[in-house]
Amino acid sequence: MATYQLLLRDSKPKKDGTFPLIFKIYLGNKSKIITLPFSCEKREWDAKNKRLRKNHFNYKDINEKLGKLTTRLQNAIDDLEIQEIDYDLNDIYNAFKEESKANRVKEISVSEFLQKRIKELNAEGRYGSERTLKDTCNSLSRYLMTAKEISEIEVNKKLKTSKAFANLKFKDVTPAFLEDYEHYLRKRGGTDGGIGVKMREIRVNFNKAITHGYAKVSHYPFNIYKVAKLKSKSRKIAIDKEEFESFKSFNIKEHIEYKITYKMFLFSYYAGGMNFKDMTYLRWENISDGRLVYKRSKINGNFNFKLRKEATDILNYFKNNMLTENEDYIFHVINRYNLTYKQIHYRYKKCLRKFNKDLKFIAESVGIEKNLTSYVARHSFATHLKFNKVQESVISQLMGHSSESVTKAYLQDFGSDVLDDAMSKLN
Repeated sequence: MATYQLLLRDSKPKKDGTFPLIFKIYLGNKSKIITLPFSCEKREWDAKNKRLRKNHFNYKDINEKLGKLTTRLQNAIDDLEIQEIDYDLNDIYNAFKEESKANRVKEISVSEFLQKRIKELNAEGRYGSERTLKDTCNSLSRYLMTAKEISEIEVNKKLKTSKAFANLKFKDVTPAFLEDYEHYLRKRGGTDGGIGVKMREIRVNFNKAITHGYAKVSHYPFNIYKVAKLKSKSRKIAIDKEEFESFKSFNIKEHIEYKITYKMFLFSYYAGGMNFKDMTYLRWENISDGRLVYKRSKINGNFNFKLRKEATDILNYFKNNMLTENEDYIFHVINRYNLTYKQIHYRYKKCLRKFNKDLKFIAESVGIEKNLTSYVARHSFATHLKFNKVQESVISQLMGHSSESVTKAYLQDFGSDVLDDAMSKLN
């Protein structure tokens, strides 16, 4: 069996006057040297204990690494022994280097990697994902901030990234780290849904870091820390038919400034629960012979169905009252020229915020107590079809869902009176 020694090669000094540390491996009457990436002066080397003395400025860090390299070399020899093959010194050397290569990661902090990803998302035009990752970075930085850093921010407002976050490595993101971060978020009012978004961001980017050689598989914390536990129960946010009739009773003559929001909400409902983003990009060319033909942005699914009279009436209103020359888009959300993709994205987000704010006013005006948002029209469409005994598979296709299980998340919980009525009809 091969043996080895950790030595200071004092016969070959380097240009700076220090001597390299080496492994000298022996097998039979032959030997081989593996030069290590460390060197020191003779007075700094403890030959008896095979370690740097305390008079070396970085003795703790290097001694720890020497211990890991020694374990790696021993593992390489043990693996060759277990295979019961006739190995030589070159086999040991190659096995040691292969294990070294497998355990090597590029030097980069979590903060640096995430900032790199933010720039990539921006370049790809994925501005929503960019914003979510920025929010996660800011949250991690605040979590790792010291009291001193917080006071510095209060004084000059210049500190953007905590020092601890700037130095955080992927190996430091352990299950215990994530549990503590989750506790921090909960103390500040975080919900399962909000915390889950941040944890999924960390998980996605940890996987990317492994793929690109910035983190080790052995350091992956999500085999132990499970993000699935943070999955919030789907909120059933549909309004019932009575509430929908209340919405339609809103007096737009008295509140003319809410007319566009009012009509867009109704169009969303009557056009198969179309989401706000798809309405934003809807063009007049998408309307043909009384049919709506478009591609849903979220899944790139193609839709082609006959429009109800209510939806057609709304389109006619926009055509007769809002259409201007050379205007492509039906609804006035991104009807601005010479905008970049990023400017269009932020304009869409700004208009969505206004849309939801307008819906809150309309809900209060007609006595709807639920939180009315752009998603409510979509959920209500699905729920009302379900009450009318339309099969979930059909609803799923109309809404462009990937599966019926996604559709179920949209459907309203039935009250006990409905369940009782259903039970009474059993044979």
